[in-house]
Amino acid sequence: MLRRRREYDRVLGDYSKAARRKPFDVEMLNDLAWMLSACPDDRFRDGEQAIAHATKACELSENRDWNSLDILAAAYAEAGRFEDAQKTASQTLDSRDTEVSRRLQAYWSRQPYREG
Repeated sequence: MLRRRREYDRVLGDYSKAARRKPFDVEMLNDLAWMLSACPDDRFRDGEQAIAHATKACELSENRDWNSLDILAAAYAEAGRFEDAQKTASQTLDSRDTEVSRRLQAYWSRQPYREG
């Protein structure tokens, strides 16, 4: 709801608090990393923090969760690490999500992903 209303400061604050309370919750880490990677408002993006949270989510899921890998790829792209984004996103292509394919094309074009 807050994201739809573009209250990104509150969303980021809520995600950050939740991630501190539940530091081993993959979904919460992913939500925070996604916000830091793909927020439409550049004031709330931070690629390096996004990489840290997404990497932890991938480690906790033993790199078996395609969503965590997809979010890590978006974090890499936000940080300008497009080769890492391409490699990581490629690992998820066996999923049925066409959004992953579209994001991978953006990374090949050296563009980060933004939520619409």
